[in-house]
Amino acid sequence: CSTCLNSTHCLSCSNGFSLNDHYKCIDSRSTVEGCQQLVQGSTKCAVCQNTYYRNNEGSCNKCISNCNSCTNGNLCIQCNQTYFLKSDSTTCISYDKLTNCKEKTHSGCIECEKGYFVNNQYCVTCESKTEHCLTCNKQGVCEECSNEYILNEKKQCAHFNQISNCQKAGNGKCVSCAFWYAPS
Repeated sequence: CSTCLNSTHCLSCSNGFSLNDHYKCIDSRSTVEGCQQLVQGSTKCAVCQNTYYRNNEGSCNKCISNCNSCTNGNLCIQCNQTYFLKSDSTTCISYDKLTNCKEKTHSGCIECEKGYFVNNQYCVTCESKTEHCLTCNKQGVCEECSNEYILNEKKQCAHFNQISNCQKAGNGKCVSCAFWYAPS
């Protein structure tokens, strides 16, 4: 009881407690599961604890798995630590699923290791976008090709024998040409 009328009747309660119909302070959490604060003089919840949301009936329902804060049973606002929120806000996914990721955040991966780029919150190989690509920029545009492949003007990797008069490739360039030709 934070404000008393007399020794048996409360007018207001301490935080975490609510006033019931008999002017007694009761623990909000013991009355309604997941409730942090009851509506004064009621058994309906005004404020739910983290990992719960308030429904239209004044009860608290559990958020989706590993969600710390939500608006309803299907949409999460913020996941627990070491989890990131899927872009459609319907799932909290463990950071462990973010492989080849240099920087993990509540939004997924924002920076990948060399040879990878961010695509829909995850790191994917540069080769998944451009065949025979070793390294790419943050948008997945190829910058370096694997052995025997040359990066062409379209940022694609072409085998050296597909380049006219090229006889050998090295470091992503033509290094040896047919007679009378020189690498450019």
